[in-house]
Amino acid sequence: MSRDIGQYSNSIQFETEVYDGVYWVPINTLGASRYSSEEML
Repeated sequence: MSRDIGQYSNSIQFETEVYDGVYWVPINTLGASRYSSEEML
């Protein structure tokens, strides 16, 4: 059962500073989906 979102792996972890003190992080950093990719389809 995959919980990846489209072409994006749910296991990546990184941050990118987009403005002084403001960082972009992968969506799974905010919390994983409770639905599998198959359920979302």
